[in-house]
Amino acid sequence: MELWTLRETAYRPEDNDWLGNKYLTGNGYMGVRGTMEESEKAQLPAVNLAGAYDKVGDGWRESLNAPNGLYAYLCVDGREYRLPQEAPVRHLQQLDFRHAVHTRETVWNTPRGEISLRCERFASMASFHLLAARITVTAAFDGPVSLVTGIDGDVWDIHGPHYVTLSAAQQDGILSVTGTTGESHVTVTTFETARYDFDAQETEVSEDKRALRSIVWQAKAGVPYVIEKLSAVYKSTDPEFPGAAAQAQALFAVPYAEHLAAHTAAWERIWDD
Repeated sequence: MELWTLRETAYRPEDNDWLGNKYLTGNGYMGVRGTMEESEKAQLPAVNLAGAYDKVGDGWRESLNAPNGLYAYLCVDGREYRLPQEAPVRHLQQLDFRHAVHTRETVWNTPRGEISLRCERFASMASFHLLAARITVTAAFDGPVSLVTGIDGDVWDIHGPHYVTLSAAQQDGILSVTGTTGESHVTVTTFETARYDFDAQETEVSEDKRALRSIVWQAKAGVPYVIEKLSAVYKSTDPEFPGAAAQAQALFAVPYAEHLAAHTAAWERIWDD
């Protein structure tokens, strides 16, 4: 329904800061700025946590941003297609604010032809620790395509950095990045998994402060390839922090579509109230 939709139909790098605010979504436990999935700290992405604070030097004490489990970007023939580095042919950013679902769709022109990246995401109102994303990649050509995705631990802070230690791990297909703050020694862990039902080669990618996976496949022209990402965030001040890895694994056992249905139903109950 149009009355519940905010929409931008062009990409202007100078609007990045304002749109990050305008398209912010959240569930009370955490809020996600309305930046793009490929955004790094120069573009001010944030998964901001309620009730967790840290102070560095003479800067003011501020709330923590978690390692970003929604991080993703496209590659074709070794070239990265991401905003703002590569100007798009077309771009859409949209927020359904009845159900707090954020969508972006960006089309780039490559030497092989056009490629489209569509990402739908939400911070679950049914499972407060959960972030979920459904990524669809469609190429106008036959050829190799890769999606690099995972957790970006090189977070943006206004007065930081707040994490004095950061460590990455991988177990049974689940990535994690854990940071510990300097002042209050709060520990924050982000978990991430990705699932898809097409033939692809997946490898771990080692980058500073990031736990990533590279998913490479032979695309067919006009065929949409769907990757579902689930991410879970826990902080040591949560009563449920002990056993967070097992809790994340339980969340990840539920398909994206079921999480989306539970999330939208929770928002409908809020509007009914």
